[in-house]
Amino acid sequence: MDEAHMLGRGEYQRIHGAENRFDILLNHLKRVAQIAEKHGFECIMWGDMFFRLLGGSYYEEGAVPERVKKMIPHNVNLIYWDYYSTDKEHYLKQIESHSAIKDNIWFAGGLWSWTGFAPHNAYSIDATKAAFHACKEKNIKNVFVTMWGDNGAECSKFSLLPSLYYAAQAARGTEDTKTVKNGFSEKFGIDFDDFMLADLPGTANEQKDGIVNPEKYMLYNDCLLGMLDSTVREGDGEKYAECAAKLKGLEENQSYGYIFKTLRTLCEVLSVKFDIGVRTRKAYKNRDTAALRNIIADYKHLLELIDNFYNAFKEQWERENKPNGFEVQDIRIGGLVTRVHHCMNRLEAFVDGRLSELSELEEPILDFTGAGKRLNCKPIRFNNWGASASVDL
Repeated sequence: MDEAHMLGRGEYQRIHGAENRFDILLNHLKRVAQIAEKHGFECIMWGDMFFRLLGGSYYEEGAVPERVKKMIPHNVNLIYWDYYSTDKEHYLKQIESHSAIKDNIWFAGGLWSWTGFAPHNAYSIDATKAAFHACKEKNIKNVFVTMWGDNGAECSKFSLLPSLYYAAQAARGTEDTKTVKNGFSEKFGIDFDDFMLADLPGTANEQKDGIVNPEKYMLYNDCLLGMLDSTVREGDGEKYAECAAKLKGLEENQSYGYIFKTLRTLCEVLSVKFDIGVRTRKAYKNRDTAALRNIIADYKHLLELIDNFYNAFKEQWERENKPNGFEVQDIRIGGLVTRVHHCMNRLEAFVDGRLSELSELEEPILDFTGAGKRLNCKPIRFNNWGASASVDL
């Protein structure tokens, strides 16, 4: 039972009228627990629903009423899940809050695989280290890590092998960096630090103090409408050319080279596309026809690079997943190709004098984050294909 934030507010309310949402949760939980007990099972449940339905946020401090604690069935164990902090003290406080509801809680950490095409191993390892230290201090016996696939499941789960290996070793009490790295290389046949380069496309080239995912939203950001161009500076694409060069040599690895090929070809796309909207708008505003003709050549090259990326990504998907789900990628990347074609055609029409203006480029670019600044030019975390591609999706 997870993320039932609209519990009791939809069809249930239409049929039964307004009822206490927490009572609905507990009644359902009791029924499930009874069925589980009949068949000799125990249940586990994400613990955030108790905090949220009592009116607070998950990470908000506050006592859970004694009456609620007594209502939780004996065969239901609570899971404290948390993927968002690298601070041990944060985890200690939250473990105490969950333990106040029920004894013998579980902990679920997260290895960041769900914000785009690239993994976040460095952040995942830092978060896991802090969480596991807190769990050991509080004597939490049941601990596991999760990998999700929000909004498309683009990221290879195998690209998180450094995080998975670190978590396994840390759970066994081995955290010495040299020991972990040597063990990883022996087991997987690839250098630990080399594998960590998989993080580069999704971390704005070596940023690891937080989670951003420019490799996804700037892939789909519209070339003319440029809703996310406020996060970009002209020239930012160059760092992705550097990333591509670093990843290229790792494609020779027989077991995992395909992952690095996908990420390398994505970086090659971004080396052109990342700031193409910023460059297009600047040349258009300056009515610099020569610059626009050069940018049109970039659009043509971009289409070739997208095709290379699509083929590499398709190969990765077919090696790791069922076919189900790739229709989403076909629609997204196919739509991207068509849109790049269309934007290029409009630019050509303007340069050739067949259009007097491009209305898309007449609109000012506003700050996407809504922070009140026109251009913050910083990467963000925004994992939504539709809203990246268009304000109308």
